[in-house]
Amino acid sequence: MNKYFVSSLLCFAVFAGMLNGADKKAEMSSKTKRFYSGDVVSAEISKRSPRVNGWSRHEPSRNISDKDKAYALIAVRLEKGRGISIYDYVLVDNAMNEFVCKGIRLNDNAFDRKNWEHKNTQPSQVYGMLFEVAASSMTTPVAQVKFSLRSRLRKNSGETPLVFRNMWRAGFSKASSIPKNGNLGVNMTPYKPKPKAKPKAKPKAKPKAKPKAKPKAKPKAKKK
Repeated sequence: MNKYFVSSLLCFAVFAGMLNGADKKAEMSSKTKRFYSGDVVSAEISKRSPRVNGWSRHEPSRNISDKDKAYALIAVRLEKGRGISIYDYVLVDNAMNEFVCKGIRLNDNAFDRKNWEHKNTQPSQVYGMLFEVAASSMTTPVAQVKFSLRSRLRKNSGETPLVFRNMWRAGFSKASSIPKNGNLGVNMTPYKPKPKAKPKAKPKAKPKAKPKAKPKAKPKAKKK
């Protein structure tokens, strides 16, 4: 066999091994999930109602009672030039119930129903999609809650399964705190509310010492 051919094969094998190792390293370091329009970089669920300008949490929902409402936030980075609106995606649970998007915010800005669509997005920006879901899926503070993200525009594109960090009754993380490589699957321990500090007992006041009674003066003896 030609020695040049053998050396070429060896070089190719080494190079392929390096690429494979780099891919595995990148996969391990990346905490994101690919979906149709870009990458999901964070997913959290909470029973605390976020503020959405132009919308009330008491608005009736098709398949959720007012007492059974929770909120899921998916933070995404989109491919350059992609647009996104509240009508593009739904969340799906194991029973195939669909939950609609209630608002989209840019980075750490407030949710506003007027900004229902974002056009010509930039990959450096983080867009948060807020969904109203059933709280019955998180009745106990378990670490993980699962939903799938489904496209309404491309029904044949499949679903993207996501594991949500259960914030329980805490608020959502800020977009500015999400690292570039995402935080999916990071710090998935159940959120435990801090116990309320018991008020310190006031020290008992020492009883005041009674003033000593002055000895009564003896009556003077009468002169005879």
